[in-house]
Amino acid sequence: DVAPVQQFSVNIPFDKTTEFYLRIAPTEFLKRLMQIGMSKIFEFSTNFRNDYYDKSHLPEFTSLEIMEMNCSVYDMMDLIENLCKTVYRQTISDGIENQLGSTFLQPWPRISLPEYLNMHYQVTHAEIQTYAGIKTLYKTIFKKDSDKNYCELWDEIITSISYLYETPVFIGDFPWDLGGQAKPSSKYTGYKERCELYYNGLELANMSSTLTDINRVTDWYNNTLIVKNGISDKQYVLDVNLMRAFELGIPPCAVVGIGIDRFIQLLLGKSNITDVICFCELKKEGRDI
Repeated sequence: DVAPVQQFSVNIPFDKTTEFYLRIAPTEFLKRLMQIGMSKIFEFSTNFRNDYYDKSHLPEFTSLEIMEMNCSVYDMMDLIENLCKTVYRQTISDGIENQLGSTFLQPWPRISLPEYLNMHYQVTHAEIQTYAGIKTLYKTIFKKDSDKNYCELWDEIITSISYLYETPVFIGDFPWDLGGQAKPSSKYTGYKERCELYYNGLELANMSSTLTDINRVTDWYNNTLIVKNGISDKQYVLDVNLMRAFELGIPPCAVVGIGIDRFIQLLLGKSNITDVICFCELKKEGRDI
């Protein structure tokens, strides 16, 4: 459990001394498999997030996670684009009503955040790494001030960019402090090789070149724990087994994760993610989200 907020805990009757948590993603486990020599692996997993829910978010969801050795985030972009288009073609051939249209099969643009924002708003790469800089940029784009935090401001900006494209769009080169860990960018100081796939404001997938440098990994997890312990009455510690895998050496690799429920929601043109969940308590209760 490496999320910066407290997650779902589970009581195990036969073990009263250890705390167990429902996992938020399979990524850390796939990294351990990379360490022992598996070169390519995927997993369909059920994940649990102690987070808000709305028409595109659920606390329990299914994802497909793929990790491959000697690959980069750019290879993962190719992989997920080809995979999604193959599934799209199959739904059409099976006669399933599909609302996306032919634009879905066109090439998907790849946007670099620092390049895009510099070109359209004349902000430097360094300026938008600071909270003050991103607040100024937010005001320029949306014509209003905001007291939201650094990550929330970025989320709105990135989402707004995705609305400008008729096709799905890859938005990458994230600032170092935004999103999960990833390998430092070779192009931009203070940025990393992380990318998210959006379609019309909906995040479908995220991918990254895996951070394998033990010193940077340790710093990232320690900083996460500082945040998490600062908002919790519990004291969390590093995952010893995971850190041991990094110490032994994880080979260069990349990972991509796509939300299956959300992708099906997109394919079927549903406005509410509960419409594609078979056993959803929210649906049974008739709750409007």
